[in-house]
Amino acid sequence: MSTTINKRQLIAAELLGVGHRPSDVAKKLALRRETISRWQVNPDFILAKEKAYLEVLSNIIKESTLLTNKAHQALLEAFEDQEISKVAKATIGIRYLTLVGAQSTAYEKSNSKYIELSKRTDNNEVVAKWFVDVLDGIRDLKPSRGEITDDELRNRVYELINLSNNMPKH
Repeated sequence: MSTTINKRQLIAAELLGVGHRPSDVAKKLALRRETISRWQVNPDFILAKEKAYLEVLSNIIKESTLLTNKAHQALLEAFEDQEISKVAKATIGIRYLTLVGAQSTAYEKSNSKYIELSKRTDNNEVVAKWFVDVLDGIRDLKPSRGEITDDELRNRVYELINLSNNMPKH
């Protein structure tokens, strides 16, 4: 059995890799669902699908880093602005110090999970499930009493990131 893949298979692998359902991919490519299932045992198809997953994860991490850098720049500009009072700057600084621990830890956990998953050979479904669960959880974050405290937000983010601890180990 040949393990090389053609252009349609590559498209299918990439669509699956970024989270599309096999039945949707089959419809988009005018294929039977069984064809997609058959392709999914091809080592080159599996590799192409994994590469697409890892690219999504890599892009999320890059965008998070970019946003963090922009936030730091905005903070530096606020601290240098002569029109902002010392009390306001102190408030900004305290708020930043309170939040930075949760944000950097969440980033570090996401990055380490990305590294761990990129080393796995069976990570296609695991990566997708983990990220979908985390993103769904973030989307559904709602205040319990009208507003979310820093500690409550930090705990909820940790809970979402820790979903990965329940994933099967390879």
